[in-house]
Amino acid sequence: MSMSNLPDTDMLMGEAVKGLATRALIADDPLTRKHAIYMLSMTGNPACADLFIRALHDPEKAVRFQAMCALVGIGKPASRRLIELLRDPDWKIRYRAAEALGMIEDKRAVGPLIGLLSDEKDHVRYMAAKSLGMLKDLSAGLGGRLWQ
Repeated sequence: MSMSNLPDTDMLMGEAVKGLATRALIADDPLTRKHAIYMLSMTGNPACADLFIRALHDPEKAVRFQAMCALVGIGKPASRRLIELLRDPDWKIRYRAAEALGMIEDKRAVGPLIGLLSDEKDHVRYMAAKSLGMLKDLSAGLGGRLWQ
């Protein structure tokens, strides 16, 4: 096959990404959604952040975990959206957002994570404290008392 007969790889990639994005959000099988998110995360494309944010609202725990991992892979470009999610009414979203922010190690999250230390849900408080520990910011330790 000559080079002129090869399919346009950009077009093929675009179609593949569209297919994965559709599966990540609407496939009936949670394992399919989880694996589609994983495959999209392998592109390293920050443009997928919105899709991963939407997937944090998935009813399946494993899908939410994969979405959180994908956002960590994007890193600091996803931090602003994750900080906004710390105010989500669903505690499971707050929990995953706090977890991702700790793993990204973005110091902009310190103040919002400190605010979560008084969250109504113990799981969220735990993850906020754990993430602050990952950030290693002594200001989060209320004068260093938490670190002694």
